[in-house]
Amino acid sequence: MELCLRLVLNGEIYSYISNNSDAFGSMKYKDLKKSVLTIFNADKYAGEKKDEMIRLFPNLMKWVFDMKNKSGYKSVSKLGHKTEADIFVEVYKNLPDDIFSLIIHDCILLTKSSINLVREKLENRVRELYKEVIVPEDNLEKLFKVSLVSLTDKQLINTQFEDYLKTLEIDENQEIATDFKWDFEDI
Repeated sequence: MELCLRLVLNGEIYSYISNNSDAFGSMKYKDLKKSVLTIFNADKYAGEKKDEMIRLFPNLMKWVFDMKNKSGYKSVSKLGHKTEADIFVEVYKNLPDDIFSLIIHDCILLTKSSINLVREKLENRVRELYKEVIVPEDNLEKLFKVSLVSLTDKQLINTQFEDYLKTLEIDENQEIATDFKWDFEDI
């Protein structure tokens, strides 16, 4: 349990699996994650990868299989979805109205200026939900990833976006397009 907690808190669960397993070692991150989640969530799963997960995390996998046997195979994915909602939806609902935010599954899209606020709220929510497991000294900085999902102003200007707009033929009779203006200075 301690190993799993440390791996999750340090954002290292998939690298640990990859580095300690021949069955998973050569897989790309996306495929590795899909394979691991399939083992957790599938009705029935047999094979080398399942055996490897049992070898790497015997107690966790016993808990997963016990839960599936007791409550049905969908219970594991339902718990995962509920956990994500308990964290992300609750944080999202309590964000200030004056910041841009949009929730998508286990992600909150926002502007750079709100990253620290939202990260702090996510970390506080996790500490609140798992106070029996996470001690105050635990660093949660790597628990949530921050990724750039759009271009910066400078990148946008440097792309061929303006050229692309010029190639569009806009019918002056279309209400939607008549007042369309893209002003890079306002971004």
